[in-house]
Amino acid sequence: MDECHLPSTDPEALRRVYGFAVPKAFLKLLELVNDPDGSVNGRDGSLFQMVTGLLLADQSDAHPGTPPELFLIGRTGMDGVTCGCVLHDDRLAGDPPLAMFDPGQLRGDYLGLDTRRSLGALMGIQLAQRDPGDDSHDPLQVIAQLGFDPDELPPEQPLGLRPRTPPGWKLAMTADGLGVMAETKHFAPGQPFDDDPESFESLDVADYLARARAAIADGYAATALWHLRNGYTFWAAKRMPEELTAAMVEVYKLLGRTRLVERLETAITLHRDSE
Repeated sequence: MDECHLPSTDPEALRRVYGFAVPKAFLKLLELVNDPDGSVNGRDGSLFQMVTGLLLADQSDAHPGTPPELFLIGRTGMDGVTCGCVLHDDRLAGDPPLAMFDPGQLRGDYLGLDTRRSLGALMGIQLAQRDPGDDSHDPLQVIAQLGFDPDELPPEQPLGLRPRTPPGWKLAMTADGLGVMAETKHFAPGQPFDDDPESFESLDVADYLARARAAIADGYAATALWHLRNGYTFWAAKRMPEELTAAMVEVYKLLGRTRLVERLETAITLHRDSE
């Protein structure tokens, strides 16, 4: 994002920037930290940064290998670590959880069950790192206006957190820590759901493709996506295998996830531009 700056907090303008309708909790935060002209400064030292520990970001700040499901809203400014809303499916886009993604470790971690709880985790982490001599009241006022008690916010990022799944849906964990969420009927019998992200090992692209095609042939698109997303984790940061991303586009279409088709195509373009 150019200059870590949003010209407006108008919901439609934000949708154009981020590629989705921003959740109400994040919109309220932006409105609380905006400048008199309605814009938001998300640079280092800004109120936004003092409250969340993040610089404003969008998908142009994504590193190769960032999961397509992660729609960026911020970055730490250190080691390429980013933060975004995890949008598995348009039907679940109203109050999505946030996750941090470390491209060096190829790993994401959820911050909360939904947007508001995730923002609370960010604020708690930032407060815990605050200089004891800092007497600025503005961040505390914003936190209170969002309905949080600063003394009750978690001081550390939660680990191993899983997002809430609607009835009839499941989350199958992937190597990147974010998982594939879909209706249970789209997963094959015997689909593993709770594997530790660190237990996955890199395979050849051809192996991921063969397993995905077999799952598609059997009618299990979510299991196919699970195989492909694991392959994407290990291979997209090195290069963007066209056969792998083409298969992901096919599966996203089978699941009706047109927003993720567009996001993956954007990621491919950004990867090419960075080469």
